[in-house]
Amino acid sequence: MSGVRFSSQRVFILLAVTALVQSMLFAGEEDEKDENIVIDQDAGETLELKAINVLAQPVKPRVHGALTIGAGTDAQNTLNDNGGYAKATRESLLVGLDVPLARKTTISGSFEREFSQYDLDLTPPSISEIGFMHLSITRFGLIVRHQLGEKWTAFAIGDMTFSTEDHASWSDGMTYGGLIAVRQQVNKSFAWQVGIIARTRLEDSALVLPIPGIDWKINDRLALRTAQGVTLSYDLVGDKHWLFDAGVNFENRIYRMDGRSQLSDGVFIDRRIPLVTAITYQLRRGTFVKCSVSTPFYRQYKFCTSDGTTIESLDSNYYPSFNISAGTAF
Repeated sequence: MSGVRFSSQRVFILLAVTALVQSMLFAGEEDEKDENIVIDQDAGETLELKAINVLAQPVKPRVHGALTIGAGTDAQNTLNDNGGYAKATRESLLVGLDVPLARKTTISGSFEREFSQYDLDLTPPSISEIGFMHLSITRFGLIVRHQLGEKWTAFAIGDMTFSTEDHASWSDGMTYGGLIAVRQQVNKSFAWQVGIIARTRLEDSALVLPIPGIDWKINDRLALRTAQGVTLSYDLVGDKHWLFDAGVNFENRIYRMDGRSQLSDGVFIDRRIPLVTAITYQLRRGTFVKCSVSTPFYRQYKFCTSDGTTIESLDSNYYPSFNISAGTAF
């Protein structure tokens, strides 16, 4: 396989929340100090879907930046139907910068990198030689945001992502896409948004979807947010420092395999729907340490040929993953 392939993952493959979104969240204005804003990094979420929930803040005439690092590991998963065993560990880095272009317009750029190590012991003969894999996701993102009025914000998002096994060509693992959306801040407690997202995919044709969402501050300590999933956030003490989150989302990672693999130039998919619980200590707005547990009630490993034809599809048990992350904004 050679040359640039304009095919890539499913719409929900992309890596964690982006640093450019994080940088937009950090603003030191007095009227924002009562908000709980944590720069988390829930793996598998797309830039577009995460951004649609958080781009409500007024445009600020200042340059902001952000840095987040994280790591996580699975408990070893037993694959159904005597499929074998699987375990993954990950490390991630996110950096971003938000720059005002005009009084009501900002542009943000980000760079993200996630490294994954999969330790597989597979019994199906067609994939039994696939053992330990080093995989990575690299993404470059861009957001343009414009304040239309006191309550309305419009934004356009674009990104280019490369998801590959070590030694595989980046061009063969490239995906690109974007989103356009509008958001209305109805009042201090409630906002809604709607947009259209379009992405190319490694294993299938491009996908276009409408993406609605809400952001509801139910009271001073409890908030609800939707888009890629549903998340409830609770201020445990009421001091904006200790936060508890519980939610359900959709995670999807899809990688282009190396030509020397048993699945030569094929596609590897790790897809799950987890219940995520997390505890966060926020030192100040945008500077935090977060520990989380993700327990899937659905998880599937899928192995496909280069054109997306499924060779093996293996469901796993529901053992959890453990994650820790830390970040700061400036």
